[in-house]
Amino acid sequence: MGDRCAQNTPARNELKTWLKVLPTSTNILGTSNLLGNVTTLARQSDFCLICVKGAFEIFDTSELVFILFALLRHSKHILAWRKNVELSLAA
Repeated sequence: MGDRCAQNTPARNELKTWLKVLPTSTNILGTSNLLGNVTTLARQSDFCLICVKGAFEIFDTSELVFILFALLRHSKHILAWRKNVELSLAA
C-alpha cells in the first residue's frame, strides 16, 4: 500500500469536506486500488477503509461493516464505440 499522492489532492479535500473535519485532523496513511489486500489490513488493525459499496461486496467482509455516507454521489458512464465494429469479449 504505497502512497505517492500529495496530501491535498482534490479527492482528499472532497473527502475531508464530506467528513466535516479540518484538513490537519485527518491522518490518511495511504491509498490503494487493491481492496482485497486492504480488507485484510482493516481486519487485523484499527484502520478504516473508504470504498464504494459494490467493491466492498465482492470480498469476504464478514468481519467488517459497511457504513454508507449520508451524502450520496452519483456518476454517469457512457460506453461508446465505432459503428460497424465488433466489440471484444472484454467490452
